[in-house]
Amino acid sequence: MQISRRHTPTGMKKLPKRTVEIYFVLYLASIVTLLAIANERNIKEQQLSEALAVLSRPDFNVSAKQVGLTYQFFPTGVKPDSSLVLQRDTTNVVVARGSFDRADFSIVSVIDTISGEILPAERLMLEQRSRDSAFFQWSPDTINGNHVYRVTIRATADPAPPSELKDEAIRKEVASVLAERGSTMNANVVFTINTYALGLQAPEENPPTMMLNVPFNISPQKDVVGAFVNVPWSNSIIVSGADVRSQLARKISSSSGAVKVNITSATSFDVSGLFSQAGTQQVDIEGSRLMDNEKVTASFRVNVQEMPQPDFPKSLYAGEEYTFDVRTKDIPSEQLSIELGVGPVVKISRAMNQAVVTFAPDRANIGEQVTLASFLNGNQVGQTQMPIVTLPYPEVLSIEQDKDGFVVTTKSYGHYGNQPNRARLLVREAPSSVGEPEELTDQYKYDNLTKAHIQKWHLMRHGSGDVVLDVYAIDSRGLAFKSTDVTRHF
Repeated sequence: MQISRRHTPTGMKKLPKRTVEIYFVLYLASIVTLLAIANERNIKEQQLSEALAVLSRPDFNVSAKQVGLTYQFFPTGVKPDSSLVLQRDTTNVVVARGSFDRADFSIVSVIDTISGEILPAERLMLEQRSRDSAFFQWSPDTINGNHVYRVTIRATADPAPPSELKDEAIRKEVASVLAERGSTMNANVVFTINTYALGLQAPEENPPTMMLNVPFNISPQKDVVGAFVNVPWSNSIIVSGADVRSQLARKISSSSGAVKVNITSATSFDVSGLFSQAGTQQVDIEGSRLMDNEKVTASFRVNVQEMPQPDFPKSLYAGEEYTFDVRTKDIPSEQLSIELGVGPVVKISRAMNQAVVTFAPDRANIGEQVTLASFLNGNQVGQTQMPIVTLPYPEVLSIEQDKDGFVVTTKSYGHYGNQPNRARLLVREAPSSVGEPEELTDQYKYDNLTKAHIQKWHLMRHGSGDVVLDVYAIDSRGLAFKSTDVTRHF
């Protein structure tokens, strides 16, 4: 029997079989590891997308600028009194809030809360004014008596990534997730139109037979009421189909604390209270119409928060722009507002319903006080006073040794000529043992509250002898605005 042998060419070494197996195993292991990492990354990205989608859908809500419109007139047969100034509200503005590109508005109904009459469409108008607001108008031409109309307007919108997400790639990812998982958001707002025929004798109560033909309903003015601990809150309740004064039995309860009721008209009453602990409280309302014992229920939430302590500056620098924000978690921002005055002059009225305002004090008002008051549902809940002053001189905050020299920290303030008013560090009669100051730009900080520029400078030390360091700082205004000298002996 012959055995043939295969010869390896001269100069080449045969790779041991065991080595090949090891390399193959390592190759497979690396592939498995990469697949595992990729799979883990996909899972994390999916979870991130889902989380972002949830975060991108805050409470969508809609509010009216006025919770009640009042229209006064002299009916036929009543001699007008020219000395009276009549209130004639015929318009309102409805605003939607949340994360969306555009909200669409529609009128759900405008119904007389006493007679059940529905105002015809030709007497109503709702016009889109911007991506998040609409203008409502009604015509009082044929009004001939006292009425309270309940107006319900609906806003709808598709959710969008919140404005805080600046990265375009992340925004696209969140938008894609919202498109796949999100549904159209909608919310209603209710307000009233109260018409008063002056000179007419109002009936003591409305006939029960007239009310029986009207749908019985109870509607809170706000679904969510913001409140602070130990600060009174209130909510208006609109009733249709029953005279609140004589034809309605009501039972009102809350999950914590007592509530009070104040009848404000034949078709409305206010519910108010005060809670001593933070948290979400639910108020339940049960109404019973006495004529036929029909029952309806409604509820709203009161989000109670600890009284916030806004972080406002102690003084305001003339010419600098400041943003004041009194928004608080879980309290609808449309229920918060700011009023800002300089001396006796109101510059920003609380009637503008702004929870965030921007204000730049004028140099002509240096020395005057700015008064900033915060309001929740029309009630003042805080006040701060801040003087208007000029920009301070720069400062040398500290001189410290490091391993090869010295680090000096300076502070300057605000802007000069529309540019940051940053400091320059100067050394008085610099000794030969110290180099020129070099700014450590990566350690620069800006405090938007105090408008302070914090800068650090490095001075190289030459040699090992004693050093007397005498430094000062100037800002963009020049040598006329220099800090005091700071001297250290090292």
